[in-house]
Amino acid sequence: MSPYYLSVAVPAPLPRVFDYLPLANTSMRQYQAGLRVKVPFGGRILIGVIVDIHQNPQIDPIKLKPIQECLDSHPLLDTTMFRLGFWLSEYYHQPIGECFSLLWPLLLRKGQAAQPASDLAWRCREDHARSMQDVNAELGRAPRQ
Repeated sequence: MSPYYLSVAVPAPLPRVFDYLPLANTSMRQYQAGLRVKVPFGGRILIGVIVDIHQNPQIDPIKLKPIQECLDSHPLLDTTMFRLGFWLSEYYHQPIGECFSLLWPLLLRKGQAAQPASDLAWRCREDHARSMQDVNAELGRAPRQ
């Protein structure tokens, strides 16, 4: 049995966090608050965020389910955004999991990678660069209507 447990906020209309077991053969150091994890929840698989790591679960450890996958190697939310999620939940009386879910773009909410797919960048080539004066001279004035 695992000596520690993960409290995970899932995007569900319930005003609490849920305890899960970590993946087998993983250390406590691999998990930190703010990491996205895939968890089983009511027959579905949801993307939640680790809120806390603790030693004593609120329920019997035998009843706890393990997380399915840890999606990130480092937290995607810094401490300011993490505190913002808690503030949103308290101020607007909304479930904590839904508030954290709102802080991520749609693709991250669906469990996709946090890194961009490619390093696509645009730059202006020197032979095509023109000044605004050249562009205005070409366009001229619009004819009077």
